[in-house]
Amino acid sequence: MAWFIDEVAQRVRAAARQVSDQERDALRRAVQAAPAPREFYRALAPSPQRPIGVIGEIRNLDGNPSPAPEYLEAFTEALSAGGAAAISVTAPVIPGGLGLPALRRARAIGVGPLLYRDVTVSAVQLLRARAAGADAVSLTPRILSDVELEALVERARSLGMEPCLEVESESDITRAIGCAARVIVADSRSATDYPQLFEQLPYTCVRVVRRGVRNPRDVFTAARHGAGCVIVGRALLETDDPVGLVARMATAGRHPAALLMAERIAHVTEHTLDVTEDTAQAPGLGHQPHTPAQEGTR
Repeated sequence: MAWFIDEVAQRVRAAARQVSDQERDALRRAVQAAPAPREFYRALAPSPQRPIGVIGEIRNLDGNPSPAPEYLEAFTEALSAGGAAAISVTAPVIPGGLGLPALRRARAIGVGPLLYRDVTVSAVQLLRARAAGADAVSLTPRILSDVELEALVERARSLGMEPCLEVESESDITRAIGCAARVIVADSRSATDYPQLFEQLPYTCVRVVRRGVRNPRDVFTAARHGAGCVIVGRALLETDDPVGLVARMATAGRHPAALLMAERIAHVTEHTLDVTEDTAQAPGLGHQPHTPAQEGTR
């Protein structure tokens, strides 16, 4: 998978360099006209009432034709009705991704908040996502330099979106903490990997598990290891009852161990939310402010 992401990142960087100033200006106007972003961090933060949340992902099964807009809207509404804390939409460069049109439809029917998952290497992508209604965007530290990562985190926050950092290693975690990231997505294929990554994070970070969550037992396992949220995609497409599956997953973490973690996070969050929100507007933690001369992500 690493080679795939690296290859996609190269293509996306090349395409971003071809974007004209006129198109950038048009995107900035579209952002100004877009609906205001919703608070993504608050929607995901665990609480004693909801120790672990579920992000339902709108995507397509590999090789299948794209679903009709009517079906997509009904499916999105079903996830929201089932208790999903947020909805994730993937970019076309990711297998099964439906892209910005699906993001716009999800925003138009009123579900949310919305996460747009992309191989993000350019500020142009952030503008497109925000113009389409995204409340949060994914960033992958491994494919970004320190300057690029800090610039994109800063730009996402300036647009009102929560940067969600998808991490694979301890090095990624260190860089995420350096950017004062509040939502960390463990991109791990093994259920034994992400607990070690989570151990390094402050309690104010919402820990999200992205892979391998297919049933309520997987949700419970994630909660037991400190996750505050899970992303569920393929499993929802393979069931005849996505509403019921989301609902069962949304309540699966109500185990004493999960509740203990949720109460601890809620206690810390209650006393530090104002501080972290102020920090979210800063360009980084312990870094110099981003300047136009550093603009490697335009």
